[in-house]
Amino acid sequence: MKSEEIKKLSNKKLNINNLDEIKKEYEISYGEYDYLELKKAINNESPFFIKNYFVIGHENDEFITDTDKKIKIERMVKAVIVEDIKEALPLEKTGDFFVIIGKNKWDTDIDEFMSILGDLRVGETFLPPLSAIFNFMIPSEKEIKEKVVSYIEGVQVNIFSKDNYIDNAIHEIGHLFWRECLNHEEKMSFKHHFEFLKPACIFEYSWEKSDEEEVFATIYKWYIKSLLLNPSFGNILEHEDPEGLKLIQGVIDRIAKDKIIKDVFELGKTDLLDYLNPKFDVTTGCKVRKKGLFDKVKDIELPDDMLNDIDRFEDGVTYINLNKAIIPLKGNKIDWEVMEKSKK
Repeated sequence: MKSEEIKKLSNKKLNINNLDEIKKEYEISYGEYDYLELKKAINNESPFFIKNYFVIGHENDEFITDTDKKIKIERMVKAVIVEDIKEALPLEKTGDFFVIIGKNKWDTDIDEFMSILGDLRVGETFLPPLSAIFNFMIPSEKEIKEKVVSYIEGVQVNIFSKDNYIDNAIHEIGHLFWRECLNHEEKMSFKHHFEFLKPACIFEYSWEKSDEEEVFATIYKWYIKSLLLNPSFGNILEHEDPEGLKLIQGVIDRIAKDKIIKDVFELGKTDLLDYLNPKFDVTTGCKVRKKGLFDKVKDIELPDDMLNDIDRFEDGVTYINLNKAIIPLKGNKIDWEVMEKSKK
C-alpha cells in the first residue's frame, strides 16, 4: 500500500474489532500470526491491526505503530493484515435477499418499500438470520374493527394499512429479530427496561409499550430507520430513550463481534479439531499431534452457537460437545487447565 493510503487508514482510527468496516474498503487477511509472518507483511508494505494498535513499520526486531509507539511481538497474535485497497467500483452484493414478496393485493405499487428494504441481504448484523416473506393485504372487517395494521406469523409479515407501512414492516422485523437473535440475558435487560420505562415520544401507540418485546420492536424500528433512512432518527432515539439505544447497540455489537469470531474460528477450525482428535500412530501406540499445534489453537474463541451444545455442568464448569470431543469452557474459550487436569 502507498504511504498516503496508510495515512488515510490511520486517520480512520479503526481497530481489530472494526473488521466489517475495514473489509468494505480494503482487501484483508485475518487470523493468528507469528512474528515472522507479520514482519513479512510489513516488508510487503501491508500494515496490520493488533489489539488497539495499527502497525505500519518494523525496526530492530520491534514493530512501529502509526503513533510511533514501538512494540514487541513474541508469540502468536490475532491480527488483521491490510493487503490492498479495493477497487473504487462498487462490488455486487451476494447472498440471499432478506425480502421475499408473497401476496400483494394492493392497488398501488410498493416501490418505496423495495427501495428501502428490497436490496438488503441475509447476513447483515442488524437483520434476522433468515429471509422474511412480506404480504401486502386488504384488511377484513375484523382487522378494520380491531385496528390491526400489521402482524408477524412465523416468517411472514402481513401488512394491512398503507399508512406508515414502512414503519410497520420494520417493527415486525424487530419481532423476528427478537425471537431469532437475542439471547436470554439480552431479553432480560429489555424486560427490566420495560418495567421502568419512561414516557417517550418514540412510543406513538399504547401497544408499542405493552410488553418488553413490543418495546424492543419499537426501539429496533427507530434504530433501523437511522441506518436506512436518515441518521436523525437515531438522534431522536438517543434523546428520547438513551438506555434503549444503548441496549440495542449492545446487541448489534455482540452479533458483529461473534461474526468476527466465527470468521477467525473457521480459519483455525481444522487445526483445533486435529488437536482435540489427534491421529493414532499404530507403530508407536500413541496419539500424534503436529509440533507447535497447541500454540496455534490455545487462544481460539468459540462462536456463540457452538456454546449451546452443552454436555454437562460439573464443579462450576460448563462442558460442551465439540465435534467428537467434550471440552470445558472458560468464557467462550476452551479451559485448557481444567482439560489437562481431567486427563490425570
